[in-house]
Amino acid sequence: MASLSVKELSKNFGKLQALNNLNLEVEDGEFFVVLGPTAAGKTTTLKCLTGLLTPDEGEVHMDDEAVQALSPAERDVALVFQTYALYPRKTVFENMAFPLKARQMSPEDIKTRVTEIAAKLQISPYLDRKPAQLSGGQQQRVALGRAMVRDPRIFFMDEPLTNLDFKLRAEMRAELKRQQQELGKTFFYVTNDQVEAMSMADRIMVLNQGVVQQIDVPETIYDDPANLFVARFVGNPRMNTLDCTIDTTNNTISGEGWRLVLPELVEHFAINSDNKQSYIMGIRAEDIRIHRQAQDTFFAAEIFVTEPLGDKTIVDISLGDVNLKVREEAGFDLAVGSQVWLELDASKIHLFDKTTHKSIRKANS
Repeated sequence: MASLSVKELSKNFGKLQALNNLNLEVEDGEFFVVLGPTAAGKTTTLKCLTGLLTPDEGEVHMDDEAVQALSPAERDVALVFQTYALYPRKTVFENMAFPLKARQMSPEDIKTRVTEIAAKLQISPYLDRKPAQLSGGQQQRVALGRAMVRDPRIFFMDEPLTNLDFKLRAEMRAELKRQQQELGKTFFYVTNDQVEAMSMADRIMVLNQGVVQQIDVPETIYDDPANLFVARFVGNPRMNTLDCTIDTTNNTISGEGWRLVLPELVEHFAINSDNKQSYIMGIRAEDIRIHRQAQDTFFAAEIFVTEPLGDKTIVDISLGDVNLKVREEAGFDLAVGSQVWLELDASKIHLFDKTTHKSIRKANS
């Protein structure tokens, strides 16, 4: 096992800055996930940490050992990529045995090790098959097994489930998490899929345009996003955001076509008491309730479209020039065009600075 420490890591490709002063600490035995959109710098980060790319600045340490001058082989890490890179003319056994032969292990030891790992991954019946004779999930297990037989310090994985269908992805998420827990190894996992990140990670680093946005446990990433980018990127549907004005003289948050009274507003958020300041308000779909009758604390809106999804219904609400998404129970039956009234859970409201887009933290946090 190994811990990982990265300090002030930067990488440029000509005038493009792919990574900008990246700092992170990965604990020994942690399942650490890097989450971000396309071109966020995720794969560049992984390649710099494994030695496939040389950073322009910064330090990489594994167990307090500086490794930035070492080759990938010298770092003793395993890599699993989106494309499994299995040798098509070799059997499953030969693919898994290949890194052990390169280490000049004895045939007896190789057979013992491959057989042991194949049993763990439930691919023992396929050891004599070629990759083309396997399903996508089986090929993924072989690629993982080829990495596992080496007993590396750290497993690095770059979107390894992307090419699988929905059912197999769900199965392999559970399988990877189980294997990581059984092995007790450090996993450094790169993905643009928030479901993978939220379901597998001990901690998540959200990355965008080469800059770290937030590092925390999945629950905090979701419930307490550090900025507007994280709030909008994590969550399905994404967080609703509205331009708003806060009037501290009467404790209201308001925007075009809506007004919300929030008692003890200044105490609830760490904001100054200057009157009528502009912010961006955020609230998730599950923190809004649709009512058929008006009340003083509700505000009127109109149903724009409904999206039945089996176990739930996503309702698109028209609020002036803004559309909100609300998560309702399955079987929601109000028709498009119906007038409704919305209730917001005030305790779940987020505020963001309109200029910096940083979260305005709750006053007691």
